[in-house]
Amino acid sequence: MEKLKDYITPNFHTNIDVFEKCLEDEPLFKPYGIQLDQFILNHNDENKKFEVYVIENENNEFKEYFDQLQTFVLWYIDSSNTIDFDDTKWKIFILYEIFKNENGDSCYTPVGYSTIYEYYAYPDKIRPRISQMLILPPFQRKGLCAKLLNSVYKHYATKSDVIDITVESPNDEFQLVRDFVDVTNFHNLKTFDEVKLKKLHYQEMVEEFKNLYKINQKQVRRVIEIILLKITNRQNKDEYEKYKKFVKARLNWPFQKKPTKIMLAMPAEEAEKIQKADSLVKLEDLDIEYNELEPSYDKVIKRLEVSPNV
Repeated sequence: MEKLKDYITPNFHTNIDVFEKCLEDEPLFKPYGIQLDQFILNHNDENKKFEVYVIENENNEFKEYFDQLQTFVLWYIDSSNTIDFDDTKWKIFILYEIFKNENGDSCYTPVGYSTIYEYYAYPDKIRPRISQMLILPPFQRKGLCAKLLNSVYKHYATKSDVIDITVESPNDEFQLVRDFVDVTNFHNLKTFDEVKLKKLHYQEMVEEFKNLYKINQKQVRRVIEIILLKITNRQNKDEYEKYKKFVKARLNWPFQKKPTKIMLAMPAEEAEKIQKADSLVKLEDLDIEYNELEPSYDKVIKRLEVSPNV
């Protein structure tokens, strides 16, 4: 325990009998904050009830509770840190499962949580950034992270001062969940039209999507690319190549640049040779980047085939 003392909050138990005695008080616990969402999931032919709460105004009692809960992030998310409650821009979303104990009392058990930091955006707006999202191991692989993320979207969708929602350095697993949720929500738009989308006439859909879910432009483009890949006939060479060019055009945006002063001073023939060489390198890089990207899109498409709804 000596090595863990800096990470574990005070008042933890090392005696199993004392710990079991504390469980008798479990039905007395009521979640902090405001209930934001509730849903039922069927798992192994058993309906399980879940609720999501948002905590925007912390008090000392909640801080003590969350200090204990957020120690889990140190064990399950690489390079993670606990958050500083002294900064009021932090907002906490906690997902609970409601179950009956042996006496038939309703109890809440924490399933996971998300921390969001509300960045200021000039002149009077905010940009919420998802910092952490953790589902505890016993509850993983059940679609609960997608449910929690969608609850975060619902919370901010009604706020007029929110420009868009971003994510801080998402890992591959979270990006897959994010893509799945966003693609599913895009499919459910009133303006969604697969024929128009395939013709790249998607501006009306994008506007509705951004207004409803506060999704940032970079993620919107990714969602469109995933749906287009889903409806592209990859056996049709021309159609498949057209799709690849569409994606590569976006991948090439950061590399587009005007000729440098040195190149402008060069003879035209010499400058042209350099530009051609650069173009060949760029094409190779774009091919590599695209080939790494498509499998991640396919994972989302496969999940949609298994579970078309969040």
